[in-house]
Amino acid sequence: MVTRIYTAADVSGGTIVVPSDYDAASASWHAIGGSPAATDPGAVGGGGVGGGAWARTDGLTLTPGGTVAAQIGTGDVWISTSGSAPTSTSEGVLAKGGATNSGATGGAGGASGSCIGTATNSGGAGGSGDIVTNRPGGGGGGAGGPNGNGAIGGNGGVTSSRGGGGGGGANGGSAGGVSVTTSSGGSGGNNRLGAGGGSGASPGGGDGASGGGGAGKVISTSGTALGSTDGIWTDDSGGPNHGVTVGPGSGGGGGRGNTVTDASATGGQGGLYGGGAGGSGEDATSHAAGRDGVIVLVYTPSSGDTVSLAGATYALTGGALDLRRALRVDLAGADYALTGGALDLRRALRVDLAGADYALTGGALDLTVQGPIAHIVSLAGATYALTGGALVLTHVFPVTLTLEGAFIDRMVQDVTLRSLVGNHFRIHPVRRAQGDLLPAIVVQRFGGGPLYVDEGHAGLLSADIQVDCWGTTYTQAKSLSKVVRDLWSAYRGTYKGITFSYVMLDDERDFSETGSNAAEYLFRTTLKFTVWQRGGS
Repeated sequence: MVTRIYTAADVSGGTIVVPSDYDAASASWHAIGGSPAATDPGAVGGGGVGGGAWARTDGLTLTPGGTVAAQIGTGDVWISTSGSAPTSTSEGVLAKGGATNSGATGGAGGASGSCIGTATNSGGAGGSGDIVTNRPGGGGGGAGGPNGNGAIGGNGGVTSSRGGGGGGGANGGSAGGVSVTTSSGGSGGNNRLGAGGGSGASPGGGDGASGGGGAGKVISTSGTALGSTDGIWTDDSGGPNHGVTVGPGSGGGGGRGNTVTDASATGGQGGLYGGGAGGSGEDATSHAAGRDGVIVLVYTPSSGDTVSLAGATYALTGGALDLRRALRVDLAGADYALTGGALDLRRALRVDLAGADYALTGGALDLTVQGPIAHIVSLAGATYALTGGALVLTHVFPVTLTLEGAFIDRMVQDVTLRSLVGNHFRIHPVRRAQGDLLPAIVVQRFGGGPLYVDEGHAGLLSADIQVDCWGTTYTQAKSLSKVVRDLWSAYRGTYKGITFSYVMLDDERDFSETGSNAAEYLFRTTLKFTVWQRGGS
C-alpha cells in the first residue's frame, strides 16, 4: 500500500493530480473537514469552534495521471468527478467542515450525516463561553477520524472560574475539561489512547500532544493552549509531501476571562488537521486562526506498467541499480552484463548492485510476489556465477503460512495497522533493514515447541513470538503497540488454515536507542506473546 497526502497547497486551479499508477479497486480516499477561525464574541466569553468531520470513499474511478476537482481549506473538504461538491460516493468524498462560534455559543462540529463517504465520523462541537461572571472562552472541538468522532470542547468559566475550557480530543478522544477553580483552566481532552491532553493547572494553557486537546488559559503567563495532531498517515509516495505525517487535529483551549486584553485572553489554535479553535475571553483583542482540512489517498499501485529494455545491448557494470517500488523491469531478450534468460523484478523494493561488476549467467532471476508478504528469489534450473561485491536484496523473505506466517499475514491484512505503518512492506519478519522508513513492525519467534503428555504428542504447539513496534517518536511506537495488542491479545480462531487456540500477551516493554547520529533517537515497544496452535507439530 502507498499513502499520498494532499494539502491546500497541492490544489491548483481547483484540481489535484491523480497518481500515474492509480488503481481504483484498491483506493481509499480519506478527507478531514477544515475548521474556521474564532470570532469576536462581544461582551461575553466566546464559544469554541467546531472540529471538522472525517469521511472515506473506496473504489473511486479516476483516470491515472489525470486530475480531479478538489477543495481543501477551513470549510468542507472534498474531491469530485462532477467538478463541484459530490452528491454520492460514485462522484467522490466530502468531509463537512466545523462551524465557528456565535457569541458565547460554541460552533457545531462537522456532522457525519452531511458527509459523502462509505464511512464517516463527526467532528466535536465547541464548548460554550461564560456569560455571567469572568467570561472566559470555551474549548474547541476535535476533528473526527477513522477511529471515532472528534470530542466536544469544555465550557469556560463554571462556578465563576476565569479559566477557559479545554479542547476536545481528536479521532475518538475524550471531551475537553471544564474549569472549576479560579487558578486552573479546563484540562485538554485526551487522545484515543487515553493520553496527550494539555494541563490546565496554573498557569494553564498547556498544549495538547498526539491528538490530545489544548488546556484552557487561566492567568497572564498561560501557555499557548494549542491543539495537536493524531498523526496516523505518513506519505511514502515519493511525491511532494513524501515523509509528511498528518491526521485529525484536536481542539485548542479557551481564552482567559476576567476583563484582560493580553495574549492569555486569546483561545488556542486547533491542531492540524481540522481541529477547532478555542473561544476568546470577553475582552480579547485577537482571536485564534482556523485550521485547514486534508485529503489522504491510500492505494496499491497498479501492476500493469512495464518498463521494457528489450532489444538492445546493455553494460550494467559498477555504479548502482536502484529500483524502488518497481512494478516491472524486464530485460528479457537482450544482451547485457547480467546475461542469460531474464532479470524480472516484480514489486522489488530495492536491488542494490552498487560498487561492483557482475556476471550473472544462466536461466532467470525472478523476484515475484508470493501472496501478500512473501518475496521469493527463484534460481531454479540454472547455474549462476555471481561475482564482484555483494548482491543486496532488501525485503526478500521466504515466508510460508506456518504459524509465524499466519501471525504476520493477519497483521498485514488489518486495515488499522496498515494505516499506521503506511504499507505492508513495513511489517517485517525477523529483521528490519537499517534506514528503512518508520513506523515499522518486526516479528520473530524466539521459543516454544510441541506439548507432550504421557501418551505422546498432545496436539498442541506453543510459540513465543516477539513483536517490536518501531517509531521515530514514543507516541508512534505506543500507537502501533496498542493496535497489535488489541489485535492479538486473547485471540482465538482459525486464520488461513492455522488454528489459534489462544494467544496471551506475556510482557510489554519500552526501549529507545540512537539512530543515524547521537542526536537522533528511535523508540521501540516490545510485545511478547505466547501462541497456542491446535494441531501444530
